[in-house]
Parts: sequence; C-alpha cells; structure tokens
Amino acid sequence: KTGPMGFFSAFAASAASAVSGKKVGGKMDDITVVVGAVVATADAQEDISLAEKVSARLQGEADQVRKRAAGEEAKTLRSVALRKQMDTAFKEKVAEKEAEE
Repeated sequence: KTGPMGFFSAFAASAASAVSGKKVGGKMDDITVVVGAVVATADAQEDISLAEKVSARLQGEADQVRKRAAGEEAKTLRSVALRKQMDTAFKEKVAEKEAEE
C-alpha cells in the first residue's frame, strides 16, 4: 500500500490496533472511527504514554508521505503547465491557418 490512501489505511489500522490491541485491517472503503474516552489522567498514564508513542510514529509517517507527495505535486504542476503551453501553441497555429484561408 503506497501513496496517500495507503498512508490513510495504515494510519487507520495502526490507530485501531493501538486501541483494541489486535491487528485490524480491511478494504479501503471501510471506515474506522477511533473514539477517545474521558478519564482521570492519573488512572490513564499507560494509555497516554502509548498514545504519545503511536502519535509520534504516525506523525513521522505523515511527514514522509508529505515529502513524497511534494515531489509528485511538482511533477504534476510541470505537466499541467506544459499541457497549457501546448494547447496555447496549437490554438495559435489553428488561428494562423484560419487567417490564411
């Protein structure tokens, strides 16, 4: 699983696994909802510590995805700009031929 949707799927599975303690996965059209609970901080130190570790790991993964996506976005922008130039050149050429006729 690669790309932003792969990251989303991995994020959802990791979050669900952290909450349930079981390996969780499914199809891309599955929806995973992670619900927090209101608890006394003193009673939930282990859960808070685990959540911090999972959050830090997921943030690192999100940063990597953003870096990879930035390169792809730049390629797409260059392709779009080139396509616009080609379309403009074609329209100008057609206008020239029509003017000659």
